[in-house]
Amino acid sequence: MTQRLRNHERSFTLVELLVVVAIIMALAAMLLPALKTARQKAQQTRCVSNLHQIGLAVQLYLDDHGGRLPYVPAAAQYEQFARMERYISNRGFFVCPSARPGDSGATWEWLYCLTTNGVKYCSDYKFNDHPNITGRPLHALRDANWVVTALDLDWGPDRHFGGNNLLFADGHVAWFAHLEYKWPALDPYGNQGWFNWGQ
Repeated sequence: MTQRLRNHERSFTLVELLVVVAIIMALAAMLLPALKTARQKAQQTRCVSNLHQIGLAVQLYLDDHGGRLPYVPAAAQYEQFARMERYISNRGFFVCPSARPGDSGATWEWLYCLTTNGVKYCSDYKFNDHPNITGRPLHALRDANWVVTALDLDWGPDRHFGGNNLLFADGHVAWFAHLEYKWPALDPYGNQGWFNWGQ
């Protein structure tokens, strides 16, 4: 009889169990947003790293092409792979971890994807396609600190906390909020649109 009472005293009641479950659920509800933010921050950091690698490749391209920026037409952004093939062997650098299928609309695939030997490669980044910038020698432009060479796609939802990462011709990568780089945003010289910056 005494042993049975002791066993009974050691067990949880249903109310106690429900209280413990409620506390665990409350803690999870507080931690999940922080974990989601940390994951998004890690993805943004990886995106910055990818753009840095593309920036290094662009510097090598400039050295081999008389200081001229690579020209990648708007309707054939998949040519990024051909332009940079000599300088980037890992095509994973063209993938933004925050990009989601369908973010960039129905035309994205035929503008940004290339199939080679039965394998499809797609880029999540847009190279500057404006004729005022691309194909021109870097020294002919006013300020390489403001010449955008590549960025997270400039349409569709912003990928990183209400903005996107931009790679500049001098090799640095910076995050800009939506309204800071999309039309009619200005550079310090009064040029409108990120694709005209630095002239």
